[in-house]
Amino acid sequence: MISLVEILTINNKDKSARRLVSPIARLCTILPVLALTSCITLDQLDVTSSGTKEPTAETPAPTETNQLSQKGVEALRDNKFKEASVYFNRALKLDIQNSYLQLLNAMAYHMLAVRSDTTQFALAEQGYNLAIKFDPSNWIARYQLGLLHRDQRRFDKAKTSFADALFYRDDDPDILSNLAVSAYYSRCPQTASRNRT
Repeated sequence: MISLVEILTINNKDKSARRLVSPIARLCTILPVLALTSCITLDQLDVTSSGTKEPTAETPAPTETNQLSQKGVEALRDNKFKEASVYFNRALKLDIQNSYLQLLNAMAYHMLAVRSDTTQFALAEQGYNLAIKFDPSNWIARYQLGLLHRDQRRFDKAKTSFADALFYRDDDPDILSNLAVSAYYSRCPQTASRNRT
C-alpha cells in the first residue's frame, strides 16, 4: 500500500512547501492515500506481461474517479501541481462531495500559491472549506486551512483554524505549535502561552 507519506514526500529545497506538506505526511502515515480517495491499492493490482496493470480476481476494476485521483496523487508526488490539480478537478466532476479529493486539490492549489502564483490562495481556501463541509471531522483540512491563513499572514483566521483542528487532535505538537505562533502574531498572548510545546 502507498501511504500519504510516500505520496507527499517532496524532494524540494523550498522550505515553505516542505513546511506545508511534512506535517500532513507525518500525521497520516497510517492512512493509505488511495483509501482516502476510495481507490484500490497498488498492491492489489497485477502487472501483466505487457506491463499494463489489471485488476485481480479479489478487487474490482478501478473507476474513472479512482484512476484520475491516482494520477493526481502521482503528479502531486512529482511536484507537478498544475497537472495534479487538473486530475483532481476531473475526478471532482465525478465525485464532487469527496472530502479527501477536495483536500488534495486544495493542497495542489496551496502549493502553487506558496511557490509562485498567489492568486491560487483563494482556490485553495475554497477547496479546504469544501473538504470541511463534506466531512466536518476532516481535521487535516482544518490544519491545512490554518497553514494557508498563516502563509497569508492572516493570523486571527489561522488561530481559529488551528483551534478547530486541535478539537480533533488535541495532542498533536504541530497543531499546538502553529496555534501558539498564530496566537502570538495575532497579539493573543494568553492563547500563545497556553499552547507552547
